[in-house]
Amino acid sequence: MNIILAQIFKLISSFFYVVGDRSNNKKKIFTYNGIYNFFSGVQYLLLNAITGAICSFLAIFRNIFLYKYGKRVPLWGFMLYLLVVIALNLLAYDGLITLLPILLILFYSIALYIGKVKIIKYSVIITCLLEIIYDAYYKAYVGIAVSVLDIILVTISLYKLNNNKKKVS
Repeated sequence: MNIILAQIFKLISSFFYVVGDRSNNKKKIFTYNGIYNFFSGVQYLLLNAITGAICSFLAIFRNIFLYKYGKRVPLWGFMLYLLVVIALNLLAYDGLITLLPILLILFYSIALYIGKVKIIKYSVIITCLLEIIYDAYYKAYVGIAVSVLDIILVTISLYKLNNNKKKVS
């Protein structure tokens, strides 16, 4: 029963993930990503994927922190956040696969800290590839499908973003 509920929660979260990552507005990306992370965290809890749940819930705090400070994010605060992510996930360590969420959140968090939409979009593609591996291990089937779809949609969005910049130049 948990696996079915988990797939439903992932389906709900996926809508916000895809919509947010297709956006070219930083505020919308943060907002939609936060909603995505809440539902994904619940999904991972249902699948007993503890490091995925920890990272999903911590990502909500990351989004609030980055949104609150905008371009004035203190480096010490950002580094503290990354250390908390690493520490909590190492406590839940249960094999190499459990390290993937740490890599995902670190990579995506750094992209958000840099704050350039194009870098964020490229990081989404890379994190989706890693998430496919993690989701396959924990039987998050909807997550796999959404990651593939998101890679396609973000690639299209990057293509459009690049073409718009060429037309303006």
